[in-house]
Amino acid sequence: MATPTDEVSILREHLERYRGVTLQTVDLVPDDKLGWRPAEQSMSFAEQVLHIARVEEFYASGIFGKWDLGQLHRFLPLPLAWMRPLRG
Repeated sequence: MATPTDEVSILREHLERYRGVTLQTVDLVPDDKLGWRPAEQSMSFAEQVLHIARVEEFYASGIFGKWDLGQLHRFLPLPLAWMRPLRG
């Protein structure tokens, strides 16, 4: 069984790896394409990146016991209703 220290190390490695991939992807996208959306009701590329950063911040704060669910709205950039048209 993994110790809490091992679990934090595993999570840190996971976050750092995916943060690196995300930042590499951001570097490949020209500034004039940051507002691109795959569909009108979808988040733009820039909004997706911001969402990923906010979720990472949210989970990192939870690891250290500082979750404030009253602030959850900060991590959801658009109302959940935007997903309805995508579900059919």
